[in-house]
Amino acid sequence: MKKPKDSSTGPLHNHMTRLHPIEYEANSSDSSSKRGKNAKNVKKTTQVATPKLTEESFREALVKFVVNTNQSFSIVESTELRELVELISKDHQLTKLPGRTLMTTTIQQQFTYYKKKLAQELQSLTSKVSLIIDCWTSSNQLAFQGVIARFIDKNWNLCTIPLDLTLLSGPHTGENIAHSLLKVVEEFGITDKIGSITTDNAANMDTFFVSFANLLEGKGHIFDINNQRIRCLAHIVNLSAKDALQLFEKGNSWQ
Repeated sequence: MKKPKDSSTGPLHNHMTRLHPIEYEANSSDSSSKRGKNAKNVKKTTQVATPKLTEESFREALVKFVVNTNQSFSIVESTELRELVELISKDHQLTKLPGRTLMTTTIQQQFTYYKKKLAQELQSLTSKVSLIIDCWTSSNQLAFQGVIARFIDKNWNLCTIPLDLTLLSGPHTGENIAHSLLKVVEEFGITDKIGSITTDNAANMDTFFVSFANLLEGKGHIFDINNQRIRCLAHIVNLSAKDALQLFEKGNSWQ
């Protein structure tokens, strides 16, 4: 399979850019007299031409549909989808649907490609990358760690993008989480670009920050816990609200 074309309109760009190009251009620092004219003209210049139908472009569009709508890979083998494609297709050879095995392979190839592309983008940033992490256990007792990155790109857009969803092996100890996060930041090559890390206020996070700072120090990087740790405000408000509700409940029980 050929690599997807390196285009700013690909899935990576769509997830990374907070402002649509039209919004960004229309809200740029041009004079107010020019801004209205630019906003009218931008839409014409930023329209994306419909790609030419080829076996590769069809496969890429199919991958986007399956991934972005959270479909089962086996949907490509459904009779209804095949009938729909055959009905609207002008060239059945180019739009031949793959089986679920080939679909899985294609998605894995595109994931690897875009992950590498994202790593290159992050490594080329002049700004720092702030991380948000959280851990939880699913109903079937699997432990996960989610990692989200936030940063300012070269066009001054605030970008938010998930970096990883790790299946943790072992308990949610601070040391275990620190090793898991280090693996993620090393995969993306951003051990020297961490601006801050936001977590909840659980007790294991105290151990996590000490362990993570030690791990980074071993790699030759400094992580200042006092200045680079951010406690999740939403978690603080949630804990405060729970305590307040408990006081009200106790008050009512006394009456």
